[in-house]
Amino acid sequence: MALTLTDVAFDYAVGTSLAQPALRGVTFSVAPGECVVVLGPSGSGKTTLLRIAGGLLIPSRGDVTVDGMSRGARRVDPFRGAVGLAFQRPEAQFFAATVGEDVAFGPRNLGNGDGAAAAESALELVGLSPGDFAERSPFTLSGGEARRAALAGILAMSPRYLLLDEPTSGLDAAGHRAVSEAIARARATAGVVVVTHDAAEFLDHADRVLVLQEGAAAFSGSVRDLLADADRLEAGGAWVPPEHVRAQLLARRLGRTTSPPVLDPGEAARILFASGGVT
Repeated sequence: MALTLTDVAFDYAVGTSLAQPALRGVTFSVAPGECVVVLGPSGSGKTTLLRIAGGLLIPSRGDVTVDGMSRGARRVDPFRGAVGLAFQRPEAQFFAATVGEDVAFGPRNLGNGDGAAAAESALELVGLSPGDFAERSPFTLSGGEARRAALAGILAMSPRYLLLDEPTSGLDAAGHRAVSEAIARARATAGVVVVTHDAAEFLDHADRVLVLQEGAAAFSGSVRDLLADADRLEAGGAWVPPEHVRAQLLARRLGRTTSPPVLDPGEAARILFASGGVT
């Protein structure tokens, strides 16, 4: 089982003078239990990729399958109930009068009773007490609370594939921790795809990494291979590594160390100390 995009391309404003390619021949897959991190500069096509993977956009070329099934002429949409997408702007997902009703809508629409139990469980999972938040209007939430409530609305449907666009952006420490823990729990049964600029947060837990640049894959592979290729990706503007990785790369360029860069800050500090630093 897997959510798979094969040689996917997408063009905006097709047939007009404003036509613009957003994706060009991108291939990747994620299976339940896996985590794929998608990196790249702004405008590289990351959000478009998620929307295609979530079934919201139909690719101009290429194919998208969910557990081997494509949308095609099927009467049953293979995305329905299987794929959940949390937008970067959580307010775009809200429509109900209360947080509890908003979160319960998905599971209820999928036939899971009135959705109340699933909603309560999902709210607790993201660190929002149902007693404190279920009856509140979603439009009165802070930015961090709104992001967590939007994620709860997706988790309540128990999707096999969870697509997240900048899930920890704008969160305080408590919200950051609650969302990270919720994603880790979801990964036990779901495939997770995370679009993020906070590479240090998610790369430690990634099975694979996809780096987009100008709509194409500048890199696709393991975290180890990403770090080995970090010099090229940084020089080409495809990825800005975390500061402690950049310091290790600089030490290598100066001939102070031959050690490959590592993600762990403590281990990075040890390597840099042994190399005599980069000053």
